[in-house]
Amino acid sequence: MGIFKDISNYIFIRRKLMRAIKSNEWKNLGLECDWVGRVWTIINLRKEDIGEENIVKRARVIEKIKPINAFLYELEIGEIIIPAVEQKTERSYLIVYFPKFEYLTVWKAIKILGILSILSWIIYNFSLVSKILNLF
Repeated sequence: MGIFKDISNYIFIRRKLMRAIKSNEWKNLGLECDWVGRVWTIINLRKEDIGEENIVKRARVIEKIKPINAFLYELEIGEIIIPAVEQKTERSYLIVYFPKFEYLTVWKAIKILGILSILSWIIYNFSLVSKILNLF
């Protein structure tokens, strides 16, 4: 079951991140973590890079996130966490690493909760019916 693999990966990532947050390397890289398990940081380019083309800026950003990627691979989560790069200003980029889910999506989670709700309702109502029938 792929959903269980995604959930176990998420738990694994959270456990590794909770240990890593206390390390000096985490602080030196300027990383932050939120309650969902996303790791993020801001990369600022030099003032000299402002006039460069976007492809050159992207190359500089990739250069600057190499140590972060190496650190995440040391934590053994580099393959199950995906980076996203978003340009915020002319020289700053937001880098967000988030858990990679192949099977667990929002719609599947809603579908599973809906099915569980319907099953719970049916079980509850049938147990009520059986109690009423037992009275007679």
